[in-house]
Amino acid sequence: MKKLLVVLLALVTVASFAAVNLSGSLSVTTEIIYDASTGALSWNVTPSASWGASASGSDGTTGFTVSFGGSFTNLISGYVWYKPYISDPLTVELRAGRLSRSLSIFGTTLLSGQSQYAVINTLAAGFTMKSGDLSDTLWVYIDPASPVTPNYVELDLVNSLTFGAIKVDALVNNIVANASSTPPSANVGLTVSIDAGKLLNLQAASLTVGGGFSGTFPSAPLNLWVVGASFKIDQFSGSISFTNPAAL
Repeated sequence: MKKLLVVLLALVTVASFAAVNLSGSLSVTTEIIYDASTGALSWNVTPSASWGASASGSDGTTGFTVSFGGSFTNLISGYVWYKPYISDPLTVELRAGRLSRSLSIFGTTLLSGQSQYAVINTLAAGFTMKSGDLSDTLWVYIDPASPVTPNYVELDLVNSLTFGAIKVDALVNNIVANASSTPPSANVGLTVSIDAGKLLNLQAASLTVGGGFSGTFPSAPLNLWVVGASFKIDQFSGSISFTNPAAL
């Protein structure tokens, strides 16, 4: 694993970058929450900001990306990547660095796949397969042992399947968790969304409906669930969702 990290870093260092892309955003989210179980109504206004940079080599096989949230001291992710195989039906990509993964829908985070330990050096392999209207991307994350947690190795899976207007995302973490203490149970999250705007052939607007859930197997297979919809009309966008425990 260490050799793979060194190779990836060397490839990015010697590559001549064709382009560097800088991105950023500043937004204010207004959220009205109604708890049907208590009848309580609350209103939240949350500002957020993010900055990012990415670059790729002249041949498109190597590069790096880094993203910050809130301030430049809040590193969300930063990694180098290498694509050993690129084709129309299959693309293979390797990543090394600080890799974040989570599952969310309609503004609700269902599951965070980050290691329960302070492991920031992660390795990942991604496989993207395309055939007509079908597209599937599978990522395998490995959190290797570190000086802080020498007896710990974790394996996580992230899969995204798109078929026409239907998209299915899944995250499973702690598939393999080797630690000095009793390994945690596997956490599973799944979301399904439908591009209703595409099905209805909406020209000036978009509409997405769907839902998802997360759970811990085998102890608590349903910890959190959400159903809802999101829309966008010109420059205006919003979403509405219903989550447990009975919150709209």
